[in-house]
Amino acid sequence: MKYQKINIGAYNLHFIKTDKFKTVNISINFRRKVKKEEITIRKLLFSLLCYSTKTYSTNRFLRIEQENLYLLSLLNGTQIIGNYVNSFIDIRFLNKKYTEENIDNKALNFLFDILFNPNIENMSFDLSSFNNIKTLLKTKINSIKENPDYYCLVKALENTDPINPGSYRSVGYIEDLEKITP
Repeated sequence: MKYQKINIGAYNLHFIKTDKFKTVNISINFRRKVKKEEITIRKLLFSLLCYSTKTYSTNRFLRIEQENLYLLSLLNGTQIIGNYVNSFIDIRFLNKKYTEENIDNKALNFLFDILFNPNIENMSFDLSSFNNIKTLLKTKINSIKENPDYYCLVKALENTDPINPGSYRSVGYIEDLEKITP
């Protein structure tokens, strides 16, 4: 295994080269001090980025491209770690040894399209994509009560120390979600 870290100003690139796996994993992480009012925005934003782009204008077209890239896996999430909130976009794809020579470039272009070519027009996200993601997030926030163990933990943390970032819900808050526009 070979490890290399490159510092580019405020950014760090970490490379871990190994021949043990048949897949290539790339994780892009955005970390900053947690602010309770930004959690829901971050969750919605990263979900929107991974839902559609200018090139793949619907989620269906995005999924078809993932299939064309040998079932490239695309994940996103937001988690609170200590006093920081970490939002990430991960892709996983087959090594070129098992597919085609330029799969690395195609996968990177796909990732860059998600990051740098969002489905925005007139300074606003595509309304259909926005509404779909907002509905999904609302359902996810409301479903917290359906998992008694998790809901009990959330309520205990909120009541014990409500200003501690550890008590914030990484899934977001309905009242904050209602304020967000495309």
